[in-house]
Amino acid sequence: MPTLGKGERLLGAASMETDQICLHKLFQQQAERTPEAISVVDGDRSITYSELDHLTDCLAGYLQKHGVSFDNPVGIFMETCAEYVIAYIAILKAGGAYMPLDLAYPNELLYKILAETRPKVIVTKADYADRLSAYTPAVVLNIDTDHVWQGFQYDEDVISSLTLDNLAFVAYTSGTTGDPKGVLQTHRAAVHSYTNRYEVSSYVPGDRVACNVFFVWELLRPLLKGAACYIIPDDVIYDPRQLMPFITEHGITEILFTPSLLETIINSADPDQIRSRFSSLKVIWLNGEVVTTRLKNRILDVLGSQVRLLNTYSISECHDVSDVDLREVGRPLTDICSVGRPRPGVSVKLLGEDMQPVPSGSVGELYIGGPCLARGYLDKPGLTAERFVWIEDSRFYRTGDLAEIRSDGTLEIKGRCDDMVKVRGYSIHLGAVETALLEHANVKSCAVVADGQEGEDKRLVAYVVRNEEADWQIDRRTGIGLDIRKILVAHLAHYMIPSMYVELDEMPINEVTGKLDRKSLPLPPTKFVHDFMDLDLSPAASIGEQKDVMRALWEGILLLKTGSITNDSDFFDFGGHSLSAVALTIEIESLFGVQLLVKDIYQYRTISGLVDYIAHGEGHALMSKDSIRDDAFLDPSIVPATIHKPLSVDDADSIFVTGTTGFLGAFLLDELLRTTHQDAKIYCLVRVKNGTPEEALDRVINNLKYYQLYDYELENRIVPVIGDLKEIYFGLPYGQYSELAEKIDYIFHCASLVNYVYSYSDIKPSTVDGTREILRFACTSVTKPLSYISTNGVFPRGNEIPYLETSDIDAFADQLEEGYSQAKWVAERLAWQAISRGLPVSIYRPGNIGHHSVTGIANPKDFQAMIIDACAKVNCAPRKVDWKFEMTPVDVLVKAIRLFASQPSYLGTVFNVFQNNPMPAREVFDLMLDNQVISEVVPVDDWKSRLCLKAASDGDYILNVLDQSLEDIQPHLHNNGKFDCAAFESALAKYNINWPSLDIDYFHKALFANTVSLGSRHR
Repeated sequence: MPTLGKGERLLGAASMETDQICLHKLFQQQAERTPEAISVVDGDRSITYSELDHLTDCLAGYLQKHGVSFDNPVGIFMETCAEYVIAYIAILKAGGAYMPLDLAYPNELLYKILAETRPKVIVTKADYADRLSAYTPAVVLNIDTDHVWQGFQYDEDVISSLTLDNLAFVAYTSGTTGDPKGVLQTHRAAVHSYTNRYEVSSYVPGDRVACNVFFVWELLRPLLKGAACYIIPDDVIYDPRQLMPFITEHGITEILFTPSLLETIINSADPDQIRSRFSSLKVIWLNGEVVTTRLKNRILDVLGSQVRLLNTYSISECHDVSDVDLREVGRPLTDICSVGRPRPGVSVKLLGEDMQPVPSGSVGELYIGGPCLARGYLDKPGLTAERFVWIEDSRFYRTGDLAEIRSDGTLEIKGRCDDMVKVRGYSIHLGAVETALLEHANVKSCAVVADGQEGEDKRLVAYVVRNEEADWQIDRRTGIGLDIRKILVAHLAHYMIPSMYVELDEMPINEVTGKLDRKSLPLPPTKFVHDFMDLDLSPAASIGEQKDVMRALWEGILLLKTGSITNDSDFFDFGGHSLSAVALTIEIESLFGVQLLVKDIYQYRTISGLVDYIAHGEGHALMSKDSIRDDAFLDPSIVPATIHKPLSVDDADSIFVTGTTGFLGAFLLDELLRTTHQDAKIYCLVRVKNGTPEEALDRVINNLKYYQLYDYELENRIVPVIGDLKEIYFGLPYGQYSELAEKIDYIFHCASLVNYVYSYSDIKPSTVDGTREILRFACTSVTKPLSYISTNGVFPRGNEIPYLETSDIDAFADQLEEGYSQAKWVAERLAWQAISRGLPVSIYRPGNIGHHSVTGIANPKDFQAMIIDACAKVNCAPRKVDWKFEMTPVDVLVKAIRLFASQPSYLGTVFNVFQNNPMPAREVFDLMLDNQVISEVVPVDDWKSRLCLKAASDGDYILNVLDQSLEDIQPHLHNNGKFDCAAFESALAKYNINWPSLDIDYFHKALFANTVSLGSRHR
């Protein structure tokens, strides 16, 4: 049998003495014994025992001054760091109970805990203080920036009567119904637990214990025996590439892992490397999950007998229960390793549902008794009575764990008999997750299960039945429910949010009991196993090819079906977590030849962001948020419905139009009102903040009147829909949205923010997000045909070779310069993906949309119309400019769109709409001179100066816009690109529509209308 390490056995009389002393006193005694020894190491900072004793005295005095006394909970709200240790010990010295508050708590959970515990003080850091101020009247101490606490004096006499039965901590776990429950644990339980653990494995000065995974349970044990606590940063613990060097660099002698974390580390490097990195380790503790015999054998194969491998079983309500050195375990009896014999003083019972002992060798529910038990749960007497029960005059904690006592007296934990599960070391009550779904996600009924065997990487799966108000969607192929996940993020810790969702029409009910029949739940979405051996990436691979490989990696690691991931998917939204991120970095190194850290996966969470980071470095990757390629992939859930509407607008009774408060939308609405059958209703999406349908209708009508299009007799066919194009479901309640989606027969989408100055990120919400929502709408309930207005701006300027209507726009993404063109490129890419999935769409790519060919009425916000209008206002035009005016008359365009929509054969067709022989601006200015609209032409700089002065003196908004944006607009006046418009011209000819040439007569109409009508509106 292996010999025990230094200080590992039999404390004799000292242990009896230790049993009677509170935790903080034990620390003080050790500080007196080894004042100059290092107690805590946090990065480059080292604190001696003497310094730590002094700092905790000061903070304890501060806490006492603010009313902290016996049993008062004091919150600690920060990352793992030296200040955490100072706060922890100081709270004990003040007589209070430390209360860890996880930074991962959503605000709602944080509020519940603070409302229940009513702490007098919370110790935090400045970075986190804002999250607390709204939730508690407690004193919030920013320990890192407010150093006033260091001037206080500690009065130890105030707590001279503190006993082992006073509270040491209040630890919160998820409750079965969603209400968090605070475990009230005493000094006695902790001291008893630590004393017994020292009998198994103790410390001496010079030992170095690395702490993070269960930080509040790990940090104090070494400090009571003179060892040093080495704090593992939060961004290091789950990253083998950083953790293994940390262990080597600091000569770590002991560390605790969850079994799944240690398995991840073993998978990350070859055995020789791991042995080398772990050469200083004497002890590894395993806790938080069962250890399979398969994993135990792998660990021992890699580490041999050089490290003690201690498997421990512990619970917040009763501290450590048992432990065993897995090196000493004989031939395994099952696939799960034992957790050893119960600690001295710990009583265990295995009972059946009748509360009677189960036969020897049988499985029963584990009950634990002894001095390790907690008082119970804060302010939950009913729950305390239910879980802490009396058996034969002794108090026991009902663990909910199924266990077996083997013939050698050791315990084997088999699983759970209640609704609590262990996932990656986190204890999760399934009832808490179900309650959150019922209360917040518009779920009528639900069930949550843990999918996976003990010792495997489990995942939570939620089975849900929607209620009438539900507006979420679930991808039935993958089980991904991003909408529900976004709801739960505000109410549950990240590790409690299900990875997969299954929508049911109703929950299966047992006919005998009337309760949920969990055995009849359908199987969760299949886990797809991928073979990475088939993946290859050449050194010359393009960015697109790199993204293809990265998507395959994600789908393989997340066990998703091929095609589930898009370039803008979030790794963690699709079931990723810290350990799977480790696996991802390993595969990336193998294929891409670069080493990434786990924190890189958290920072660059999308395919595009991560690939850009690998290819170009941090600066470029940070910009990838606005990269158009990030957004050019359509949500996989947007798939056409199986039921289709008629494909011709002539058969439509309900037509949906966007952009009707703009220029093109007004003329298109007028065209539809005049040419579709008289019973057809035109539904106009209008954004009216806190408005009424009447106000929305007024906006549409006033816009028609502005362009002299209003016809009173047609008004009753206009149906306003109050909504926001860029919001999911247009911001409507899902019931209303679904009803509308089923009613509509045809869609015209021409709304867009046209601005050549704004950045992509400015234009994206209205253009990209808006188009995505239109495509979702077209696919919802029934499949509806869509006429989509794109732009010739999806092509770069100045190409000598004509852009074909059949041209693939993918190749031009990186050549687009303006935010408007980039956003329209992304939007059209989304439309093409919808077409590839079966959505009937026709696409129009107009250049500049000009004034009406008969009335001359123009768009005052169009930059070419603005230039003409500006010349009239300053009474001059610029000389010797090589600008060109390209325009397609708005009446011709809307007539074509309307007629082509009556022909199903045009669906799936793209039409370039561009005048390849634009009018030189100088000829338009000459026309203005001839008609005395202006009196002279002047040098361009003089014209710009007059424009600037006129804008300032008159306060003219339009002139100001033109003045400020002219530099950005001018490149569009030199567009020498050529566009193939054969399909458009052929379709025009079929309907005998003349495409007016850009001649003097056409611009004469504009000048007259501008002077008499539009111009008068500005003056």
